[in-house]
Amino acid sequence: MDVKYLAVLPLVSKLASSSLEQQKEGARELRLLAKWEADNRVAIAKSGAIPLLLKLLYSSDEKIQENAVTTLLNLSICDINKVTIVQATRALDAFLHALSSGHTMETKENAAALLFSLMISEEHRPIIGQKAGIITALLNLLRTGSHRGQKDALKALFHIAMCAENRPLLVANGAISVLICMLSNSKSGVIEDVLAVLAQAAHCSESINAFLRASAISLLVDILDTGSARAQENAASALLNLCKSGGSPVIEEVLEGSCVSSLSLLLTSGSPRGKSKASALLQILVVGQAT
Repeated sequence: MDVKYLAVLPLVSKLASSSLEQQKEGARELRLLAKWEADNRVAIAKSGAIPLLLKLLYSSDEKIQENAVTTLLNLSICDINKVTIVQATRALDAFLHALSSGHTMETKENAAALLFSLMISEEHRPIIGQKAGIITALLNLLRTGSHRGQKDALKALFHIAMCAENRPLLVANGAISVLICMLSNSKSGVIEDVLAVLAQAAHCSESINAFLRASAISLLVDILDTGSARAQENAASALLNLCKSGGSPVIEEVLEGSCVSSLSLLLTSGSPRGKSKASALLQILVVGQAT
């Protein structure tokens, strides 16, 4: 029998103890073991720790809950463990509880990071994105979390938005207005990620009215002039997807924003991705001007 597997068994047994002190010690030690070595992550998962850790996400003790969610986050780095975690009984309920009702901000933020990690696997995006309450809880974390927490929430929302069937759910849960608000009020290190989510959400026709109501197009056009290189790329991508999804009404509003000169500059001096998005958007706008 594997030495690492034998080493983690006593710690896993503490998770199942009725003693809070034993649970606390087991969760703390497993968190540290799962942080450093891939072999440890595999051994911990094989030992049956995952269902016990999920149960501890409901713990009344804030350190037990915090260490349990962080251990799961560390375990999820291993691709094999991603499947085991998502398929565990009532796992999504436990994630949602930690994300929305965690005792500490670190618990909520690490729950968001866990969701992001799990959704690196494409097949998990619809499963997680369509769980009622997940999108709302991530949007709440955007409003209340630290800079790191906002980044993790945005990464999770981005992977949710990469799944086509999730995009209307983002719109229905008010994600567009929350994200547009952040464009005006956030630090530059978050704006690029906000734009990346918006660009994905703009792929669906359901998003058009939400973008128009939030006066988002003028903001996106402004970012083409004033944003960082990555912000400009993502703004161009969002405008391109909006034009494709919304057709003539959106194209006309983009043209009113006088963004052609900014796109022309991006076409000549931007990154390869920025040039590609600018070129495609300019082609659509030229056709729009001609019709």
